[in-house]
Amino acid sequence: MVGSLTEDLRPGKIYPLYCVYKFIMQHSKSNFMSTSLIKLILRLAPGCIFLLSSQLHIMAQNTIIITDPPYNAVCDGINDDVLAVQAAINAINNGDTLIIPGPTGIGAPGLEFDGKNNITIRGNGNNAGFWALTGLFPEINNLTLGHTMFRVINSDSVVVKDLIFDGNNYDFIPVCFGNTNYSEILSCEVRNTNAIGPWPQSSALAGISSVNSRYFKVISNHIHDLSGDTPTEGPRGIWLGGVQPYLNDDFDIVRSNIVENTSMTGITVHGVSFIVDSNYVYNSGGAGIKIETSVDSTTGFIHINNNTLVKHFFHGVQLGISWPGVTLRNLLIENNYIDSTQNSGIRVFAVVENLTIKDNIIRNVSLLNCINGYNYGEGGIYISAGLRNASITDNIISAGNVDGNCGQGIGFDNYDPPFNFANIENVAIRNNIISKIKYHGVRIRTSSASQPIDSIFVECNIFDTIGQAALQIENGGTNVGMVSWCWNTIGAMPDTFNLTGYSTNDLYTSCLPCDSLTNLTEHLNSELNIKVYPNPVNDKLFISNLNMAFEYAIIDIYGRHVRKGKLFDYIPVEELPAGVYLLIINNKTESSKIKFIKN
Repeated sequence: MVGSLTEDLRPGKIYPLYCVYKFIMQHSKSNFMSTSLIKLILRLAPGCIFLLSSQLHIMAQNTIIITDPPYNAVCDGINDDVLAVQAAINAINNGDTLIIPGPTGIGAPGLEFDGKNNITIRGNGNNAGFWALTGLFPEINNLTLGHTMFRVINSDSVVVKDLIFDGNNYDFIPVCFGNTNYSEILSCEVRNTNAIGPWPQSSALAGISSVNSRYFKVISNHIHDLSGDTPTEGPRGIWLGGVQPYLNDDFDIVRSNIVENTSMTGITVHGVSFIVDSNYVYNSGGAGIKIETSVDSTTGFIHINNNTLVKHFFHGVQLGISWPGVTLRNLLIENNYIDSTQNSGIRVFAVVENLTIKDNIIRNVSLLNCINGYNYGEGGIYISAGLRNASITDNIISAGNVDGNCGQGIGFDNYDPPFNFANIENVAIRNNIISKIKYHGVRIRTSSASQPIDSIFVECNIFDTIGQAALQIENGGTNVGMVSWCWNTIGAMPDTFNLTGYSTNDLYTSCLPCDSLTNLTEHLNSELNIKVYPNPVNDKLFISNLNMAFEYAIIDIYGRHVRKGKLFDYIPVEELPAGVYLLIINNKTESSKIKFIKN
């Protein structure tokens, strides 16, 4: 009976789903499975009673090449192959692969996958991909994200890989996914699109876009040269989700992409749960990475890790909201390198709860607000809305030349409407190195009309080359509660404190000891079991308990790599100038960061 059933299975038909239904669905991303997998399950469970409970689609697994008959695409990048390619798309069955063997000219109305599942579309050959011959492509119905050349809608488990999308400087979105689950775009190049016209029309464009999708992956793509009328109007590099609540994306992954030369934000994500990691984003007209949400979720998570963000017109990382009464929750911003932004390194406009900012390097913040004559500007990390339960630790913040820049190392400001609608409370600022700041190291600014700021812990930080004070509290009055100041190391600056409406007697100073670098003679890393000594050091920094091959890098307080190499019994540091440094020790699986002082 089992044998006859498996022999009678035919791709493209619909069959009863058997008693293994729950097992299959628990281990599958969709309802579509291959014939070989069904045969394997039946062989493993020959005594299974077959019950009619649902239906299962058995996938065909064919390969269609668009240059083959009856499609006969030319693939020279000049002739219009849109009808040939769309005919091949229409002929695809679930489980098929579509091959694009060369540069394929695409005119109106563009290409559309609708209701196709478990499909792979991939390039195979030099310059394989889609070349726009016009910009007159339709919008995706009900998604309103601009005109799109390559549209994947109402389709699950679609993989697009190894393709070039060349916009030929027309005004449209090269590729967009809408209403999809478990789809991916991998190792593609998206380039040369334009956006003509004012915001919001021009900013509704992107190189790669996804709307109302779940578990969408954007991995190892190169998006570049997306231009607009002005530096701040035009396409984003990657835009996932939309501003309306029903258009948010969730559980997306944006990883290992290169995004260069975009008129607006490099990467924008609207949602409550996603990961943005290991991307290189260079030269955007907006923020490097912008996070927004229009859904208030208590269970979401947002991770922004290991990104390199260089030369952005606004912020390196920007957290915002696009809907009233919404809170961003459970955010981790870790181990990012942020360089040469014209506003803040990390900027929080949103009401945020449970935020961790750690192990980031932020340097050369030129601060556009200062250039425009605003006295204080923003800063390395700047928060101007409600914030509850935050940890800002182990960051290196260096704004650049102290005589030519302004702003704060870390700033809190609920002074100006509309950002004074929520408390800022329970924030730990520990173990940071803050240097070369025009104004203040840590700044807390409020007013009598603002909500309270309370339970701010400024402990175990190093402040050096600060233009004014290490800690400023402005207009404290009754709106600033407990602020602790303990175990901080103070370098060159005119004053340690600049307080109005608050006094040094109000500061809480009875803190538990931390690893004070001025008293540290030995550092023990419990995870790697490595000892580093002496600390402070004059000439040789010794390393003990090395049981495998390690590499090291030394970073100064301005975020510059001053030395790196293979790690042996000691590191010669006699030639380093006196100061505070960060030692990074790593192997292939784990790493440790240790601060030390060179005498």
